[in-house]
Amino acid sequence: MSARAWCLQGDVRRMWAGSETARRGGRMSELVKCPFCNSSEITIDDHFDTPVGRFSIQAACGRCYAIGPSSDESSKASIEMKEQQAADRWNQRAGNVVAMCKHEKRHVTAHAVDGALGDLNLRVTASGEYSPGGAQNCYQIAEQREDGFEWLHSIIVFQNGNPADGVNGVTLEAVLATCFDRLEHFQKGPYANAYNAEALHHIERAIEALKDRTRERDRVEAAK
Repeated sequence: MSARAWCLQGDVRRMWAGSETARRGGRMSELVKCPFCNSSEITIDDHFDTPVGRFSIQAACGRCYAIGPSSDESSKASIEMKEQQAADRWNQRAGNVVAMCKHEKRHVTAHAVDGALGDLNLRVTASGEYSPGGAQNCYQIAEQREDGFEWLHSIIVFQNGNPADGVNGVTLEAVLATCFDRLEHFQKGPYANAYNAEALHHIERAIEALKDRTRERDRVEAAK
């Protein structure tokens, strides 16, 4: 769920609230709330890839568009079995994200012009156990409201451990690339300015430096 993308193929066949139990031809797992935005508007989407004849099902959040792991693409599995797989895999992945982001909370203030909150009263919190590399893998971005409550807008989950053992999060390069793309398009619009241009330059250099780190690591691994 860490790669928060929305698949536009297929159609939404059913919508089940996270507080209810999904049923079709029998009892299906209860769909838990989205771990990224806390929404209960979770859908089960059927996707049919006609060029290769594959059919799979995913659970998805209707608020922030996070998607869960796909069901198996085997043509032998029934729709009910695939829906159950999609629900189970959504719940398992959501549970993993919640568990990863549960402990060792630490406020991040680098985005703030003044004080602990940034623009739009956004609070950034790092959480989760520290990895062997010395960093936490979960970052939550929430709006601090005047009534004292926080409204969670997003969670970023970074890769934890060797990707060869399984991809479970995103990379710094991927997050920086989204920032670069957004600023680049701002510069093509009516509000282009020198501040954005300078930010673009430094983000581009940061991405290239991290790519160089990856290339060096790959060369070292290949030489072993």
